[in-house]
Amino acid sequence: MTIQRTGNNLSDNLIPRLRHDLNFVEIEQNGSNYIFISDRWGYSEYELAITPEFYSLLKFLGDNTRYDELNEVLGLDDSESVNSIIENLQSLDDMYLMDSQKFRDFRERKDKEYLELKVRPYACAGISYPEDRKELLQFLDELKTKGSKTELKKDIKGFIAPHLDLSLEDVTHSMYSSVFQSVADTDFDLLVILGTAHYDSSDLFMLSTQNYSTPLGEIETDTDFINLWQKYCPHELDFNELAHRPEHSIEYHVLLSQYFFQNKKFKILPILAGSFYEYIYKGSYPELDQRFTDYINSFKEALKFSGKKIMFAASADFAHIGRKFGDDFDAVDKLSILKEEDEKLIS
Repeated sequence: MTIQRTGNNLSDNLIPRLRHDLNFVEIEQNGSNYIFISDRWGYSEYELAITPEFYSLLKFLGDNTRYDELNEVLGLDDSESVNSIIENLQSLDDMYLMDSQKFRDFRERKDKEYLELKVRPYACAGISYPEDRKELLQFLDELKTKGSKTELKKDIKGFIAPHLDLSLEDVTHSMYSSVFQSVADTDFDLLVILGTAHYDSSDLFMLSTQNYSTPLGEIETDTDFINLWQKYCPHELDFNELAHRPEHSIEYHVLLSQYFFQNKKFKILPILAGSFYEYIYKGSYPELDQRFTDYINSFKEALKFSGKKIMFAASADFAHIGRKFGDDFDAVDKLSILKEEDEKLIS
């Protein structure tokens, strides 16, 4: 049987595996099930739906099968069908959805370009909130009306607000508005935004030296404070710019801070918090880890020396339950129990 593929010698090439760092979501459309694929890292601009059968085939073939033995592995004598599969595989590779050398070379070039940037480009505009500045201001003006201000102590140093999608207006706008309005009169010149790291975890705390941008403009990252913190910290601080690139947990709070604190002059310190799974696995606590306490104590020393007036913004969701997160039950059935547990944790 002859395998036709113009411009490529496939005889010795392994079929690359599907990239593991993509988003895979099961969807139903017109009574049929599909796997919806998108790239949270932004290397691929394509979003597409494939059948569960083709998805299973991709998982089965990747890095285990050469192109020239595909017919034998699949037990197909129909060259047209085999060539059609190869064309589909090559199309996915052309979209940078396969973990091939072609993709790795492309990723290396894109990462190098990104690391040379002084300003982090926004990642969520046009998806979670409007990208057009005028539309965005109207969007935020409307958001503001959904919440109410609570009078707080004048010396408040921080707040907790989740990073739920801004596009979920009925769910999130009242919460965001109430929180940010309530702290808007507080005096600070350094806003430390602690965000959950969803995509990469290289250390307990991962910093960025890039300024953050949104359609409302650019906000400066306090690199002077970072340098001061490093001076007091016995460990090398971790700078993971690539983890910050696709991350929404800090970007949402930057945008809302630009809007609600627009009359203040302040800089930000964006910190992604890595996984604490090791502590859970070992049945331990972060405060028993010398490395963790060194980070915290050195931060306190740097803060004391700097004379900065600080505000902490913890961009932190609470429990994640339901089928979306791998549970075999619907979240709605557990909401009352979850609310009680969350309120205990908050108190």
